[in-house]
Amino acid sequence: MLDIKFVRENPDAIDAAMANRQTSWDREKFFELDDERRAVITEVEELQATRNAESKKIGALMKEGKKDRAKDVVSRKIAIPGLEPGDILEYFDYTEEWIDELDLPALDFVPVDRYPVMAYLLEGEFSPKLTVEYRTYNGIPAPQRGSTEKGDNGIFLSLSYVGVVKDRQFLRRFRQIPFIRLNTLNNTSQHRFYPQSRRAGGMYHHMSTGTIYRDIKYALAASTYDLPLPGKIVSMVNGFRKTHPDAGRRELIDAAWLAAVYLNTTDKKDVISDYWLALVFCDALKKLGLTDGSDAGVGFINSRLDVPTDMIMSWRHPDFGALVGDSIYLPSTLLHFLPGEMPGEYQGEKGGAFPGDRKELTTRTEPSIFAVPTSRATQNKLIANARVSLDPEANTADGSVEFTLTGANKNAAGRMTDFNDWTSAVEDYFGIPENKRYKDKKYDEVERSKELNEVALEFGKQVFSKSLSGAEDFTMSHRGIVPGAPDVQFGMKFKAEGCLSDAGNDLLLNVGGFTGNNQRFEGDERQRQLDAFQMAPRQYNYAVTFAIPDGYEVDAASLEALQVNVNNKFGAYFASAKMEDSGDVTVNVRERYNAYMVPADNWDQYLQIADAAATFNDAVLLLKKK
Repeated sequence: MLDIKFVRENPDAIDAAMANRQTSWDREKFFELDDERRAVITEVEELQATRNAESKKIGALMKEGKKDRAKDVVSRKIAIPGLEPGDILEYFDYTEEWIDELDLPALDFVPVDRYPVMAYLLEGEFSPKLTVEYRTYNGIPAPQRGSTEKGDNGIFLSLSYVGVVKDRQFLRRFRQIPFIRLNTLNNTSQHRFYPQSRRAGGMYHHMSTGTIYRDIKYALAASTYDLPLPGKIVSMVNGFRKTHPDAGRRELIDAAWLAAVYLNTTDKKDVISDYWLALVFCDALKKLGLTDGSDAGVGFINSRLDVPTDMIMSWRHPDFGALVGDSIYLPSTLLHFLPGEMPGEYQGEKGGAFPGDRKELTTRTEPSIFAVPTSRATQNKLIANARVSLDPEANTADGSVEFTLTGANKNAAGRMTDFNDWTSAVEDYFGIPENKRYKDKKYDEVERSKELNEVALEFGKQVFSKSLSGAEDFTMSHRGIVPGAPDVQFGMKFKAEGCLSDAGNDLLLNVGGFTGNNQRFEGDERQRQLDAFQMAPRQYNYAVTFAIPDGYEVDAASLEALQVNVNNKFGAYFASAKMEDSGDVTVNVRERYNAYMVPADNWDQYLQIADAAATFNDAVLLLKKK
């Protein structure tokens, strides 16, 4: 799910992503609704402020013994006639949608919420001409089926006193929260391919996974196309071969994938979906002689942000890519990862593929099942090397920092590479002449440079120091998206405020404030109801050197206190500080989380690491006036 702020600030990127998936979005409607939403939020905040002010009046009047006047204030707070404090409100949420018959999306019904639900009622009525499939997930009861008085098919589910999920973070909704997914097929339409398992109108519960896999198989077997894309891919890779005569098979396959995605996304006339792109890519590999087809085919998989692949409801449901050997190539990963490199949310997940000649697929029974390897924390690093200069007069600091992101952690720098950045990197990799490069008429290099400094500042506040007040001279060395440069590397200069404070004639330097911006878990957050899911195992390394200003010296005891060692099976937190020969002080931190999933029963061990990190963020070094 995309953050609404990202959509608001990057509508052109959404246009490109939608085009890549051969679909569209109502851009004008989005901004119209977004304006309405922000207006409602403002109104709600104003009402909340009024409510809080009135509540304070009540308390003050009660303390003063003015109960009659307090009752007057209470009556003004109750805007609904007859409503008394303590009454239970009942409300209904009604939504009506008009949906194109050729693109009926699956609907999810989730009874569990952040507040208690006394009664949850689900009723559905469907024309007998419609094929309605539904599946229950994560322990929700199956709805009852029946017929309405009009002769329509119907489902009915009534739940009482639905429990509350108190956890707010590290949830994977489709893996942990009970819900029902309903998929409607208009099988009266003749304008779209229907798979082998096409069924007459009616209600179907829990279609077998084997049936869905057969649908994918028969869809592949029936897939034909008349596109120039395979020939263009072959031409682009053969040109690469001439300039890279020593390139091995894997490098050429990776180059072919970059060529396929580049040609598809920059061709505004014939952009094809992920499914067709994977199919065309596999055909191009055979034309290039890089595979005989036995180890290459269209693959399908879901990340942990959706239901497991073996619980999908439709052949169109999973993410499609190409499986070549032991590597899966997904179009959705292009802006952040190398060809064949998998984001953290896919690691440990199982998928399927149908390699081999498509014409012979109907004789096979099951797909080849593969599992995406799970990486180690040391493969998914964020490394920050910084130097900080202090200004005791202004109580501010400035400096420079270089970041390196590896593996699954590269996703954190997502906004630093947009579609134009990606195409430029690919064109550099292939050596495409300037006059043949992709041109975006809306692209403004000056505006993009300004935007990158703003993005870098936001990134720095999140993972380096919340005291940052400005960023400039952003430079991107590597984007981590082409072979030979697997990591994301960039740097910037920064200014910081609030990191120095007076202690009489001395200074307190918040050195820990430059080693991440770690959350402190408090209250209910220290209890865990469900297992905690994270993107991937990961590690953060910080090496920050502070130039001690003239006229000050480091207090030895406070330097010695900057030593932390917390270690358990779910991670570790190490911190140390040392005086350099130059008189500067270098602080080193290593924060590691060993697993992408922490069982609820072991949440206390995760908290040991998180608490150590949050506590060190407040660590200070005493600089004594000479």
